Amino acid sequence: MNNKITTLKNGFQIISLPKINSNLVSFGMLINEIPKFLKNRKKEQNNNEVGVAHFLEHMCFKGTKKYPYPNFIKIIEKNNFNVNAYTSKEHSLFSINCLNNAKNIYKSLDLLKEMIFHPRIDINGIESEKINIRAELIKSYEKNVIEGNLKDLILEFGHRITYEQNTHLNRNVLGDLNIINSMTRNNLTNYHQKYFIPSNSKLIISGIEPKINKYIHKYIIKQYNDTFTKYPLTFNNYNINYDYKIKEKFRQEKHFILKNGYNSGVGIFFSAPSYTNIKKYFIFLILEKLLGQYNGIGKGINLNETINNINIINKDIFYIPYKDNGLFGLILVSNNNNLSSDFLEKYLFNLLKNHINENEIQKAKNKLVWDLLGVESVSSLMNLTAIQYHYYNKILNNKYIINLIKRITKEDIFEEITKIVNDFRNKKYNIIFIDNLIFPKI
Repeated sequence: MNNKITTLKNGFQIISLPKINSNLVSFGMLINEIPKFLKNRKKEQNNNEVGVAHFLEHMCFKGTKKYPYPNFIKIIEKNNFNVNAYTSKEHSLFSINCLNNAKNIYKSLDLLKEMIFHPRIDINGIESEKINIRAELIKSYEKNVIEGNLKDLILEFGHRITYEQNTHLNRNVLGDLNIINSMTRNNLTNYHQKYFIPSNSKLIISGIEPKINKYIHKYIIKQYNDTFTKYPLTFNNYNINYDYKIKEKFRQEKHFILKNGYNSGVGIFFSAPSYTNIKKYFIFLILEKLLGQYNGIGKGINLNETINNINIINKDIFYIPYKDNGLFGLILVSNNNNLSSDFLEKYLFNLLKNHINENEIQKAKNKLVWDLLGVESVSSLMNLTAIQYHYYNKILNNKYIINLIKRITKEDIFEEITKIVNDFRNKKYNIIFIDNLIFPKI
């Protein structure tokens, strides 16, 4: 089925992926970039935008000028729309899934347009949303500290010591309680006017009937025209330059004490390929599956979870790619305080050197292909397309992905493993320790 792409003079793109007899249609609005570290901007300006993308995501669900709250929610419920959104360190994505009929399609397109380009940003809505986001932060804290699931906390600390201060990869997407409490209407409206604009957005449609595919583009341009009139066709009021590399800092070891924590954790962070280093990106996806996510039942290679006197209650191999770089590593959580660099080395080398063979590599490849291409719901297809357009500005053909994964050899994988082992020996990594404070018995 032929995809259709329309690019307007102001930079706005419509990308549709038709599908015959689909019961659902999925619409996604990709905000291509959220603020990065900009070389010519003052530090104070960057700090004013910490946490704003996520807060604005919430405000887009508080109703619009055309669909004020609570009618906004009633429309969603009445039409059985599935409306969702997320904000990452490098982009935001808003989505609406609806039943495949003309009424729902037209209403979804209008609702998505209003959410993105005309959200209500008023004082009452801001104050009420502060309560919700504070609750989200507290829930995250309880999950990480009180319940002892330290993974997200270790990942956040790892980003903070690896990437240059005052850059987007160094900062928490949610911000913190002080940032949330001090959020103003001015912060949000300025951010919205800079980034939630046609030249910074892509509309992705998955599941549209092929016979109306070309007509839906004309309809969207006509319906969105009133919105686009506020932006010149040669929009250049805010010229964003992302042509830079974030400096990575390695050879650091940081310890954090959680006085009210029950578990201890350790994370090791290595430099890894970016999304745009396509072959190595897929090698590391295979490596992640091989070491951490697959042994026939989805839990990674079947290792002995207890080594000597260490009780590992949670482990995770992670690969987190970004536009210019990435992180790869291992996180371990224990219910005692005996984690150490020596143990981490023993565990890491055990993973990398003793549990990889051709059969396991093929299983990991098969699982990766299935995860990427096997589940073709309109929603997953829309999300995959959004990610590919964000990082590649094109759709990677399924056949190309399958052939690329097929051509990756055991030697390719061991070449990257050897690099990780050498980086470990040369201390080209960062380590985060989170220790619970154990009081002596009386």
